[in-house]
Amino acid sequence: MKKKAIPLPVELVQELKKKIEESYSGDITKGFLFCLNRNIEILKREGIVYDHVIQIKELKNGVIEQGDFTKDIIKNAIMREPFQGKKKVIKALIIAAFNENWENVYNKYYNQDGDLVDSEILGKVIKKADPQKVIKTTNLENWKASANFSTPQWANYVKIPIERGFVKRVKCKIITTSEYYRFGFKLSRENGKLFGDGSIQSMDNNFVIHYGKNFLSDELFITTYHNGILQRPDKYTNAKPSNNRVVIELFIDNENLLYLFLNENEVFKFLINKEIRGQIYMLAWADGNEFQMSVENIEIEYEIE
Repeated sequence: MKKKAIPLPVELVQELKKKIEESYSGDITKGFLFCLNRNIEILKREGIVYDHVIQIKELKNGVIEQGDFTKDIIKNAIMREPFQGKKKVIKALIIAAFNENWENVYNKYYNQDGDLVDSEILGKVIKKADPQKVIKTTNLENWKASANFSTPQWANYVKIPIERGFVKRVKCKIITTSEYYRFGFKLSRENGKLFGDGSIQSMDNNFVIHYGKNFLSDELFITTYHNGILQRPDKYTNAKPSNNRVVIELFIDNENLLYLFLNENEVFKFLINKEIRGQIYMLAWADGNEFQMSVENIEIEYEIE
């Protein structure tokens, strides 16, 4: 029988994030993995060799690897509403964040069976998760992108359909052997401009985020523009293409904090204005150079009110 997921109160999620951020600077999912490894002995003592960690292998010096405790499991617990996870996963995350003091926090929310301790806490979970909001997922057809000679920067684009509600997540796989390219997203008001004067950048209320690769370099970097203005110099990442493939994910949480992931690694986050979630484009371009790119496994997650 498949074990059911248990909700995490929003207050607990906030506590977990805060404690991990105090211990680890960077991608919060990596922070949890780091803190899980730091608390291996407690995990062993509590018998938390859960489904996603078949065994804490002595040959690996007792280290939990990325594939053992996947980042999607962590995201479902602390980033994707409604926050939820298996009982042992929740206990493991609390141990990761609070070390030897984990029991006080755990007992505040959960009983010995791993269920929420009372209806008052359950009510907070339901209220925060807002049962009137429905999460809907859809897939778009694969997209073959190449230079469009009739648009600024020779950009190619696909508009993400939004019938109602908001886009919460866009995830896809980029496949390209081009030596120079950019791929990313432009968020704007419902009637916002796709292009400005001779450029993807426009001076209305919008946000552009993309990753890219330059000639004579294998490094991937992140660039962002707010209302047409470059926010900061290119931010180079540790992400690398695998067999010319990169998985990119844009995720926006309930507080309009935008995250960008490359190959499951968090590479950027920024608080955006809810107003610019009215329209989202996927864009691919190479600044006046020709390129070829296949965008596959395009998954869109909507929050419908």
